[in-house]
Amino acid sequence: MQNKSAAYLKKNWRWKRLRRKPPTPKSKEFKEAKKKDWQTLKLWAEQGVITLLYLDESGCYPESPLSYGYGRIGQQKSISQKTRKGRRIKIMGVWEVEQKFEYALKVGTYKTENYLRFMNWQAERAMKRLFETGKPTVIIHDNASIHRSELAKQRHQLWSKL
Repeated sequence: MQNKSAAYLKKNWRWKRLRRKPPTPKSKEFKEAKKKDWQTLKLWAEQGVITLLYLDESGCYPESPLSYGYGRIGQQKSISQKTRKGRRIKIMGVWEVEQKFEYALKVGTYKTENYLRFMNWQAERAMKRLFETGKPTVIIHDNASIHRSELAKQRHQLWSKL
């Protein structure tokens, strides 16, 4: 019996680590429609018809990653840091252009429940703003998995009815 790997090499196959393929891009028409929607929302916000907020989350580690740097030739290159490593610090915030930035900090990973709690807080503030100014609030967020979960989709429908 022939060696399996040799047989695959003969057939132009090679054992190799696989990488994730980026998602297939949306059609040009879809992108253009999204861009027009966004431009319309920006125009309405500039005219004072709506309050437009942008939501995003980010995070960092309390210690810096050790990567590349310069050092003297012949000497060990090192950076002293505390031995205790911390957990990731996450921030979720909404930004209104040239107006304000509201945020929440969390140690650890953001889950759907945290996202919904933050959005409930924003929904309360949006209702208050609607009664005070008469302007509805529109929040634009990215395509993160916590925004697309089934629980979040159900809550989005509830918030849009308010």
